[in-house]
Amino acid sequence: MEEYFIHEDRRPVTDFDAHPQDTSAPHGDPQAATTSAPRKRGRLLKLFAFLGVGLLVFILAIPSLLSWTLLGSTTSDTLTDALGTPVKVESASVGWFSGLSVKGLEVANPEGFGGGAPCVKLAGLEGDISITSLLSGKVDLRGRVDGLHVRAIQRKDGSLNLEKLGSSGKVEKEKPKDVKSDSDEPADLSNVRLDLQLTDAIIEIINEELGTIEHIRDLDAVVKKEFGGSDIDLELGADLGAKDKPTRLDLTVDVDANFDRPADIVLQCKRLDLARYKPLLVARMPDQIDEFAGIADGNLTAQAHPEREIVLGGELTVTEPRLSGALFQGMKIRAPKWVFRPEIKADVSGENPVVDTSKLSIDLGFASASGLEPTRAKELIGGTGTGLGAKFDFDLSKLISFGGFLPEGIATKALKLDGEIALPAPEGKIEFDVDQLLGTLGLQAKLSADEIGYADRLLQGLSISTSLGGGKLVVQTGDGSKLDGGMLNFLAKADITKLEQEPVEFEIKVNGANLGGSAVKGLQFAVPILAGIAPEAATAGIDFQSAADLTLKVKGPAMPTGDQTTLEWLNGWSGLGDLALRNSSFTPAQSLASLMQLAGQDGKLEFNTITTAFGLEAGEIQTKALKLASKGKEYGLTGKTTLAGDIDYSLDLSSFLEGHKDAEKILKYLPKDKLNAKLVGSLVSPSLAMPDLNSLMQGALKSALESEAAKALDPLKKKAEDELKKGLNNALKGLIPKGDKKKLEDEAKKGLNNALNGLFGGNKKKKK
Repeated sequence: MEEYFIHEDRRPVTDFDAHPQDTSAPHGDPQAATTSAPRKRGRLLKLFAFLGVGLLVFILAIPSLLSWTLLGSTTSDTLTDALGTPVKVESASVGWFSGLSVKGLEVANPEGFGGGAPCVKLAGLEGDISITSLLSGKVDLRGRVDGLHVRAIQRKDGSLNLEKLGSSGKVEKEKPKDVKSDSDEPADLSNVRLDLQLTDAIIEIINEELGTIEHIRDLDAVVKKEFGGSDIDLELGADLGAKDKPTRLDLTVDVDANFDRPADIVLQCKRLDLARYKPLLVARMPDQIDEFAGIADGNLTAQAHPEREIVLGGELTVTEPRLSGALFQGMKIRAPKWVFRPEIKADVSGENPVVDTSKLSIDLGFASASGLEPTRAKELIGGTGTGLGAKFDFDLSKLISFGGFLPEGIATKALKLDGEIALPAPEGKIEFDVDQLLGTLGLQAKLSADEIGYADRLLQGLSISTSLGGGKLVVQTGDGSKLDGGMLNFLAKADITKLEQEPVEFEIKVNGANLGGSAVKGLQFAVPILAGIAPEAATAGIDFQSAADLTLKVKGPAMPTGDQTTLEWLNGWSGLGDLALRNSSFTPAQSLASLMQLAGQDGKLEFNTITTAFGLEAGEIQTKALKLASKGKEYGLTGKTTLAGDIDYSLDLSSFLEGHKDAEKILKYLPKDKLNAKLVGSLVSPSLAMPDLNSLMQGALKSALESEAAKALDPLKKKAEDELKKGLNNALKGLIPKGDKKKLEDEAKKGLNNALNGLFGGNKKKKK
């Protein structure tokens, strides 16, 4: 029988005592009932009080019991099973008034990421929900995390230790699918107060090959929200890098949980040293980066409006940026300062976002860019839809001064590129399609230069405009553009969305250009007597001078297809051209030196004009009428040059023989089809195959002597014939009937001719 100590003298109360029966008093005595009732109530109250205290003690002891059993003994095992890696917990407890407490938590690295320091380490965690506030229908949540140290390790294969946590643990049961609520009503957070803090946290980002590439330390964060409202404030701050040269990052977030007002986000950066990230870039792009440095300062802001408008802003500067390496085309980029102002507005309320970049700007010193007004961007893309565009301006002279941008030897003055570019704003799902992108891209650009020089070539007053719309590309020079002192006109057309189906077209016109040696490598394809004087590599020092006019129209495939070589690709081009060289002079190749002897010139060949019309087809430049005029004489060539550099020409030598004292007399006796020299070989190594002039001259001389002898005897023959005819007429006059006179005269004449021919024919050898 259970005992209860409720009497003052602590005497045990028996069941009998608890239910006394007074036999001295009769049943139903009012006085007896009055005496016993208070005693019973007092005993019951004491019993209930004891039970209440016992229950309260038990309730208060539940967190301790949990701490002693569940948290104290099984937390490590539970987390180890869940994360798949050893977990240690120094202590863990739960209390109604003290809340949740965890101390000395360590999570080891997953297998394969080495031992040593743990993946996650926690000095202490305290969490508490106010019981008194819960009883009043409010949630007052407080929490604090101290000494959190996270080490994120990346291996050579790109895997991350944090990603592996849990992957080797016990398989979790499939979670039920979230049930979406039909109600869009925001949650009522007026009865919630938050006060959560993170102090002295450290985050290390470690690469297995490079070591520590980022060290975030002294990381503090606070999240607060008061009763009666829905405003949530987040403040976060941390130092990066070495303690003697820290980089400071601060983040503030001010948001209304019900989104009844704009949400503001501000990220501030102080003295972020970009050089700290060079090892990471070098590892990702070997042999591409030599320098990557600069100090970044500034702030970036973002504001999200309830009307679903997002506004980005702020200003970020990079002081003394320095970039170099193969990734930057060998340039050493320098500038006092770069300035970025990412001011962008985006309206995402409809199906298709509307983006306004009109206030965005970037200034790199050698280049700048700013956003276009939406109306102008719309014009560039053809006037339909919503455009997103920018205006750009490049000082290419500054960029070239960094070196490596252009081939060595090119000199420029005031070289600039400016223009506008726009794209349609994305609609729905963003997909990257090159043909679609090029078909919708709008571009207006202009390249200008006071001078561009290379070797002895010079462009002056250059102006090249480029326009692109609907996939149609047009590139052309403006008025005043000059090439080597001559007016230059250039036009190119292409449909860049159909480069594989439709050809690219070029048209070039040059009038009055004064050309030097560097022009030879191009001219010799149409004027093969220039072959052999341009070495394979350089054209400097070539003795060539000429004024030139050129018209050329060609078309062909924009680029090689499949396994085509460059030559196979060029063989697909066709076109027509006209070339005129004036006052040309050059020293021919040694293999063509005999041309000077034929032309009667020493040292240099000089021509008043060289004109030719040529055609390009199937990899061959066909020349039908190449004429060279010098000192009153004209020489002709016909033949072809392949784009591979092979030449096959015929040179008419009759003009070279004109004016020679002896050759002039017999030139007309030479056979025309035999008096040609063959210009063959290649543009690099030409050769001149001359005909056998001795044999030709001997044959011509024999023909000339026979002709001259015949001419000398013809007058004697004619005189004798006339005299004989006269005498015969006189002798026969009056003797022969008139009707037979003509017949007799013809017969006599015939016999006389035969006689004379025999006479003078037999004396030819004697005369000779």
